Amino acid sequence: MSVSSDQVMSLLSRLVDPHTGLDMVASKQVRKVDLNGKKLNLQIVLGYPAAGYHAALKQKILEYLGDGLNLDNIEIDIQTAIVSHAVQKNLKPMPGVKNIIAIASGKGGGWQVDHSSQSGIGPEC
Repeated sequence: MSVSSDQVMSLLSRLVDPHTGLDMVASKQVRKVDLNGKKLNLQIVLGYPAAGYHAALKQKILEYLGDGLNLDNIEIDIQTAIVSHAVQKNLKPMPGVKNIIAIASGKGGGWQVDHSSQSGIGPEC
């Protein structure tokens, strides 16, 4: 029995990317499914920096597809393509800058040193 692209996509829709929380099909990471008899060529494109994750993802995909399909050869090409976003209307783009990543610690600022006794949750209460 031959394998169809729909079967491949169905299996990949069960594989959730831990970095996005979405399955590979819903997040549009599967870019090419090329079946030729019992040979599958698969192209996956991740939209975030993940060069260190490619090998682990490839292994996971091979496990999913190898267990569910009767194929002789599975080739997987994984790439990373980070898309630049448009600048907000009231701002000018910075020359040479494609993307800006905001990093926050979530500590709430320097004024929150130790207010536990003031908030009524400290050991004195």
